[in-house]
Amino acid sequence: MTAQTNATAQPVTGKANGRTSVARIGSVLRLHFVKRDVLLLTPPFILALVVVVTVIIALILQRVGFDTSAPAWAEGARQNGGVVWSLAGFITYLGVQSVGTTFPFALAMGATRRHFALGTLTAHFALSVYLTAVFAALLTVEKATGHWFVGAYTFDSYFLGSGRYEFLVPIVLLGSWALLSIGGAFGAVWVRYGKRGPLFVSVGIALALAILLLVLAPSLPTIFADFRAWWLAILAAGAILLAVAGEYGTLRSASVR
Repeated sequence: MTAQTNATAQPVTGKANGRTSVARIGSVLRLHFVKRDVLLLTPPFILALVVVVTVIIALILQRVGFDTSAPAWAEGARQNGGVVWSLAGFITYLGVQSVGTTFPFALAMGATRRHFALGTLTAHFALSVYLTAVFAALLTVEKATGHWFVGAYTFDSYFLGSGRYEFLVPIVLLGSWALLSIGGAFGAVWVRYGKRGPLFVSVGIALALAILLLVLAPSLPTIFADFRAWWLAILAAGAILLAVAGEYGTLRSASVR
């Protein structure tokens, strides 16, 4: 009778543990989105500022004689990467603070380090999906208004796929997810080793990249000639995996401060 009871109790315990793990990951996810104004409102505000500045520049150039409806203008204007560079730093900062400021609170709520890493990964993905939707919506508005009525190219740029959604979506999704994950890894290094940790890691990464470039230097012309866009997707996915692994590995031995 006892053996039968134990045998039937085991699956129930497993399900309970599974529900507990999901609940803890969900708690970490909700914790990351406590400051919704920073996560959800600041990125569109930054993008709106870039649009305003780009429109002003286009109007000034119109006044001095440039034809913003000419094909040559569109070709040059699509090289505008303002929305990419203006938001990349902020997204990386969000990744850093998502670990640096949230980790102690998550552990206090009962999350393990594994739950925190998985919850943070989920939060980063959710935020990346949101940013992708924002970029796609603003690209739609830009195209519908004839590039903000003045030929101002912001989201319809070479950096984001030249107005093609099939390129913009993976670029923004994987790019923002990678930046958030990399920022999270640096946040974990800061939690574990203090303020000098990120500095040493940055120097180490820079040296590793420099050595890699030296090794690949003779083959770089061939690599550039054979370059394919999907290589960037593989690179972003690899960066995400390495960053998440580094974050979790670092936090396993980190103490709460």
